[in-house]
Order: sequence, then C-alpha cells, then structure tokens
Amino acid sequence: MANALNRALGVDVDSFTADRVREDAFGQEPLVSILMAEMDGRPAGYAFYHTGYDSDLPARSLVVVDLYIDPEVRGRGLGQALMAGLAREAIRLKARSMTGGVLDSNMKALAFYRSLGAVQDGVRFVTLREDALRALAKDGRG
Repeated sequence: MANALNRALGVDVDSFTADRVREDAFGQEPLVSILMAEMDGRPAGYAFYHTGYDSDLPARSLVVVDLYIDPEVRGRGLGQALMAGLAREAIRLKARSMTGGVLDSNMKALAFYRSLGAVQDGVRFVTLREDALRALAKDGRG
C-alpha cells in the first residue's frame, strides 16, 4: 500500500518491502508506528506516524507521515476511523497536537482534514534529500 501511495504521488520508486517495514516499524530502533485499517478481513488502509515536538505550544505532537486508503474502499469511513485512532493515540501519549503534510494539489485530502477540524497553518515543509543532504553535511552549503 505504501508503494501505491508513492505512485499516486508521482514517486516512481517501489522502495517499500516487507523487510523495510519490519525494520523501520518493529526493529531494534523503530522509526515509525503503523495503524492499519481492514475491510472484510483484509488490509485496506494504513497510517504511518511518529512522535515529534510542536515548539509553538510547546508540547509533544503526533506526526502523521502517511495516511492511505485503498481506492476501492474509499468513502466508507476508514480514513476517519484511522484519524480517530491516531487522535486517541495522541491523547494517550499526552500530545497536544497532531500534524502532517498534504500536497497543495490534493483537494480531496485537504477537504477531508478540514472536515475533521484541521487547519492549514501556512507552514511549508522543505526537504533536503540524499545528494543535497550529503553536500550540505560535507561542504556546509547546498
């Protein structure tokens, strides 16, 4: 499913394997947690998340990395159920906010999050990936 999300976002890499997910979510030093949704006894969606820090509050935050529902079961409440589960986890962890990124072009997702009470705070995430990250670490500039 994570590869399907990447393809839908225009990322042309099938980098998620069962081994990668096992290591990143259940290994010695987990990087993410996973909340799964099922429909008729089979996986139908997931959320990847981790804890973070919201310096505006200042307090712990739950960071939603991915939220994905298989296209054939969208509109049946699974996304809302996953978000409610994430909200319960955030409260359990004593987080005061839950945040995540959404592409500006994903109007359906933006409307969905707004329907849950989320607001766009005007912040844009910027990312240094691989070559740019290494160049900055090595030379101190991009």
